Order: sequence, then structure tokens, then C-alpha cells
Amino acid sequence: MNVYLVNIFLPNNICVPNVNVSECADTVGHFGVIVGMNIITEGDFAMTNPEGKTIFSFRMPSIEKIDFMMKK
Repeated sequence: MNVYLVNIFLPNNICVPNVNVSECADTVGHFGVIVGMNIITEGDFAMTNPEGKTIFSFRMPSIEKIDFMMKK
């Protein structure tokens, strides 16, 4: 399979430079990229589902603890 060194730009203008990526013929046309744990663990990732609409949020670098189970 072909492997490339790319810069990944996320929708919130975060750039993750120098990421090794590989092609996967089985997924052609289904999505543009799968973001793996190598990127997710570099920042704060959250997913919510208000009113049945799924929202993904990501910031990099990580700046604080997010814990939805913590009591206020």
C-alpha cells in the first residue's frame, strides 16, 4: 500500500504536521480520513449528542481536564 507524509488540517484550523498516512482501498468514497489515537491523545476530544445531533470537538494542545461525570 502507498504511504504518505502529510499535514492534517482539522476543521477548527488545527494543523497536525508530518503524519504518516496510508491508503486503504476498501474505504474509497466512504470518508476522507480516519483520525487515530496518535492525534487524539495530543489534545482534548469530546463528543456530545444534543437533540440527536452528534457534535465532535477537539482542541490541541490539551489545556484542562474534561470530566462529564464529575459532580459540581
